Formats: sequence, C-alpha cells, structure tokens
Amino acid sequence: MLLKLRRHKLWKSRDETYVQTSYGTFAVPEEIVSALLRLFSEDIEKTYGGLNVKGKVVADVRAYLGETSVFFARRGAKKVIAYEPMFWHYLTRNIELNNLTDVIEVRRYGVWFKDEVVNAELDAVGAGMRYGPVEVDFKQADFWDVADVVKMDCGGCEWLLVAQDCKTLRSIEEYVVKIYGPDAFIMNKLLKCGFSAHFIDSVAPFVSVWRFRRRSL
Repeated sequence: MLLKLRRHKLWKSRDETYVQTSYGTFAVPEEIVSALLRLFSEDIEKTYGGLNVKGKVVADVRAYLGETSVFFARRGAKKVIAYEPMFWHYLTRNIELNNLTDVIEVRRYGVWFKDEVVNAELDAVGAGMRYGPVEVDFKQADFWDVADVVKMDCGGCEWLLVAQDCKTLRSIEEYVVKIYGPDAFIMNKLLKCGFSAHFIDSVAPFVSVWRFRRRSL
C-alpha cells in the first residue's frame, strides 16, 4: 500500500521499506525502519539547495542513507565522496538503487583530526556522537585537496575545522556545517579565514546549520 507523508511516498516490498522523494528513492530493511524518519524530518532542499555543486566534487561527511549524496548527484555534482562509518551498507544499497555508482564513491569511515577508533551509540543519529558499544572507524580528513564543496553533519566531527589553518580551509569553496554545540568557535574561525556566513536553520537547542562561502581576499 502506498502512503504519502510530507511530500514523500512510502511503501513496503518484501523485507524492505522504501521512500520516494523528489530527488531519489531510498530503502532500508524493516529492522531499522526508524532510520527513515530523518528523510521526513529534514528539508534537504532548504538546507543544501543553496550550494553550488554543479560540476563540482562534493565531500558528503556523514552520508547516512545517501539522501544528501543522491541529492548532490541529481543537482549536477561531478563526483560525490560519501563518508559513512556506520550505515555504509545501506548507503551503498541506495546509491545502486538510484543508479549513481558512477558518480558517488563510498568511504566506509568518518573524518577526524587523525586515524581513530571511537566507541559510539549506533542509534544516536541527529543527537550528535554519543559514547556507546559500537566501534566506529575514523580517519584523518582527506578531502581538502580533492573537494570543492563540503557538507558536514557528523555529530561533532565538524570541530576539526577549528584546528585547520586558513590555507587548508580555503581550499574549499563552500561548506554547509551542522554545528553541535556553541557555534562561536567555528564561526570565528571561518570568518577570520575569509568566508561569509549564512544562517540556515536551528534544528535543536545548540544545533545550528550554517553555510560558509569563500570570499576573494
């Protein structure tokens, strides 16, 4: 049976639940169907539609089920590098479902200051990275020399931006960053390094979304 929920269509087939959005189709097995709630709660167009991704290489940091990776690919990205340390197998399934394996590359780890294994809570998506029983692989951020645009919604890894020098940060044209915690430190760093800042949304107490664009110096 086909249902319509907030502009999306939802249906079941065998052991999977599917969601059809305006930009792609996504599926998860029944045991994690709650993961689809993010597709209904987040306005992808509002949050990421302002990015200029056409013909660009996009680093999608915490790609989750692939919703943003597919969105960027549909908007004309030349390549999307999708970082996903926990749900990479569902991400891979959805990339194949949308026939985008030639555009989206999956990297099965998160990004951080250095290579690290972090114990985290698997179901804490949307609440930031919390300590838990699952070992999650992180590697030193490796997108600086290859990406034009960076999206970060990774539950805390965005704080690595503060530790980078301005030359490194300015190798990227645009960032959209979901900041978990006080935003002053990241804001100050990006502004001092010659980026303009545009507030997009406040999604929870101490969770805000900002877009940063590199200015000419």
